[in-house]
Amino acid sequence: MTEKKQVAEKVYISVHSSKVNRGLSYHKIMSGVVESSKGNGAAEGKKGKAKFMRRISVNGKEYTIYKLLGKGKGGYSYLAGIEDQKVVLKQIHHEPCSYYQFGNKIEAEINDYKRLKEIGIAMPEMLDVDMEEERIIKEFIEGDTAYDLILNDKLTASCLHQIRSMCRLLYDANLNIDYFPKNFVLRDDILYYIDYECNMYMEEWNYENWGIKYWSKTPELLKYAKEHE
Repeated sequence: MTEKKQVAEKVYISVHSSKVNRGLSYHKIMSGVVESSKGNGAAEGKKGKAKFMRRISVNGKEYTIYKLLGKGKGGYSYLAGIEDQKVVLKQIHHEPCSYYQFGNKIEAEINDYKRLKEIGIAMPEMLDVDMEEERIIKEFIEGDTAYDLILNDKLTASCLHQIRSMCRLLYDANLNIDYFPKNFVLRDDILYYIDYECNMYMEEWNYENWGIKYWSKTPELLKYAKEHE
């Protein structure tokens, strides 16, 4: 193990075992150990650069981390695998967010998942939760995000019908979800909400007043796409 990796491992263990300095980014720590020199069990990457396939434990089960899928307000989501099964591993982070106040993030994820599942929202299954390390294992829904479908002019009328059907279920339960199209994936003609976040209903944040601004090539969506190219 290189000196760089040893230092990163020590920092990671210190942060997660003592539960201090919660604002430190878990992803930055992981980024410090993903590249390895040849001869240390690394897999060959592009242009001859070796990549270290990071393994993360969740309740004693070892998962291989393949790539970062995205970062949200509450955590980093990675494509991971165990044996021949692909999953999503979400690591809760405690980085500051200027526009959102959090309580206990891991408990909120569990409670939100239960609420949405109870009312029938199509979502990935929650497969495992490591409360101590604040890690969640989710079913991997393979497919295109609504965001990509919109930008490539491939969003179907069925997708729009399904999001409105979700809204009826949500509004009846006095709930909103994060309607941004990156949070939705189409698989086998079924639209899945791949986040678990939900909040008490507020009209200004419902689909008709906020979400719809991003479900076609609106100025808001195109501005976001340009800023995140």
